[in-house]
Amino acid sequence: MAAGHLLIMLAAAQAAPPAPRPAPPAPPSAAAPGWRFEAGPGRCLAAAPLAGGGMLALAYGPHRDDGAVLVADPARPGLAAVRGWLTLRLGGRGFAAEAGPGRIEDPAPAPTAAAPAAPAPALRLAARGALDAAESAGSAELLRGGETLAAWPLPADRAALAALRECVAALPGRPAAGNLAAYFGRDDYPAAAIRAGEQGIVDFRLDIGADGRVAGCAILRSSGSPRLDAGTCRLLRSRARFAPARDAAGAPVPDSFTGRIEWRLPD
Repeated sequence: MAAGHLLIMLAAAQAAPPAPRPAPPAPPSAAAPGWRFEAGPGRCLAAAPLAGGGMLALAYGPHRDDGAVLVADPARPGLAAVRGWLTLRLGGRGFAAEAGPGRIEDPAPAPTAAAPAAPAPALRLAARGALDAAESAGSAELLRGGETLAAWPLPADRAALAALRECVAALPGRPAAGNLAAYFGRDDYPAAAIRAGEQGIVDFRLDIGADGRVAGCAILRSSGSPRLDAGTCRLLRSRARFAPARDAAGAPVPDSFTGRIEWRLPD
């Protein structure tokens, strides 16, 4: 791309500056035995029960490239509402990820005459590589700004994680987007944004139709400039094309894609 007004970058999320110091964490719970595994159409999940009815789960789907760690712990009812950048530590490996809302169901609830419980609110963290770390991790810890929010021992019985790995390997890959930077040129930088000295990073999510075209665009994190945010979605809607995701039978299916664009004025 010619040098000038626009710099396009796709990258993994970077950790934000540490948030204010949290309240002291509750002491770790005692470990509960047994990771458990379940699978469904376009979905793979392994869950580790935590003492007190909590659960930590690794969930994948509809494609194998991105997984999420979900944590629900009734002993820490405010945990599901935590937002911002956290560090998830599994054994000796740490992952920086932005916390968001999620829901988790017990993949193998104990037999009971009562009606099944509703999915529990959970904290959701996108942590690529979490499965590799979990296969040898004896504990999990959540930190914010260097302070521990919660810590749990993890079960030593990890046989379900081998089944999860096989399930994830069978999921389709993320649809190919090609080089998104090729969809942008120096003339695409909004003139009003140049005059105002506006620049910044836009995190976005695209909804991809079964035909590979962009069906929707949402801004996950704003650049701070409505002009740059709107320009990102406008250009990707009109220009981006994807190889469609496919189901187990090989039929094209809708999917989603997340990415990042950086708009930067010349020095």
